Amino acid sequence: MIHRDDTPDGRMTDGGEETNNDTRDETASDPGADLEVACGLSEEERERRQGSWVERTFLATIRDVEELEDGYAYVFDGSDDVLDAAATFVRRETDCCPFATFHLEVSPGLEEVRLRFTGPDGTKELLEGGLFRNEALAPAAG
Repeated sequence: MIHRDDTPDGRMTDGGEETNNDTRDETASDPGADLEVACGLSEEERERRQGSWVERTFLATIRDVEELEDGYAYVFDGSDDVLDAAATFVRRETDCCPFATFHLEVSPGLEEVRLRFTGPDGTKELLEGGLFRNEALAPAAG
């Protein structure tokens, strides 16, 4: 008889023998690598988002933009409002960018919020044509 342990790693036991029921491919480093790097929204949905709260408030509070190998990191001064907005932004962006990986980092004491937006080849170019259409958000030329 197989029993599931009360452990978060999915270990199974079978008469004292431990088996791993985790079916994830541990060699897969980028789950979005097989998805097309393109906006998944219709033209109407994209137009509706133009000038939305994201552009008017959240993105306007970006303090710094850092170029990464596979995307960009956006740095904000930390606050509860920024953290809430960042989580909402990520949720909304998963609709139009299903290929992307988002990392939300919060420093101790909520001093800083960093949002990394990364993905497979082509992600940086898509971001440069989207979020960076506002020159104030574009990273400084190297």
